[in-house]
Amino acid sequence: MSHAIRLSVAGAIVVCGWVTIGWLIVVHDVGARGATSPIGLTAIALFIAVPYLSFLRLARHWSAPFFEIEATLGWSVFLGVLTFRQPAVSPSTFDILLFLAPLTVALAACCTAIAFATMRRAAGVEDSSFVDARRRGYMASITIIALGMLAGLGVLSLVLGLLLVTVVVLAELLIALHGRPRRGRHVNALSAPASARSGRGS
Repeated sequence: MSHAIRLSVAGAIVVCGWVTIGWLIVVHDVGARGATSPIGLTAIALFIAVPYLSFLRLARHWSAPFFEIEATLGWSVFLGVLTFRQPAVSPSTFDILLFLAPLTVALAACCTAIAFATMRRAAGVEDSSFVDARRRGYMASITIIALGMLAGLGVLSLVLGLLLVTVVVLAELLIALHGRPRRGRHVNALSAPASARSGRGS
């Protein structure tokens, strides 16, 4: 079986897995059956397996250690909370954090993948840093959630949304600009001893 066929089969399995998860949550209402029911245990297994398979190949292809584990934890916990935890009329701080924390990680995994793929295409493989992509992924995830919370509270406006996005973009630019000279100085520091040795040898 060729590499392209294997990729197609793996992609089809992942897509079918996500479709099945959506069907179980929305159509079948697996949350009403309980997490310990046979269909509930099947759903939990899918909540773990499908995100893992979705991000495993990306993590290996990009040499990003533990990225698939991070994404799997975020998505599996988020899907489990969304499906099996009944929403309270007046949610406590714990309920809010239990929902927002895995949602942040899950969205960050997707945003990180998009950011790193874009960076590789724009700057090339050598100039792409997965650490930078992960930082941008989390910043994008937090921004999306903040916009959603403001919209849910009914206080989001176009000006406020643009202001929030502008602040995040400026913060990312400052971090990126601050990091580049440091990497340059590190390279110069490493190359300096070699230059000194070559000078002494001549």
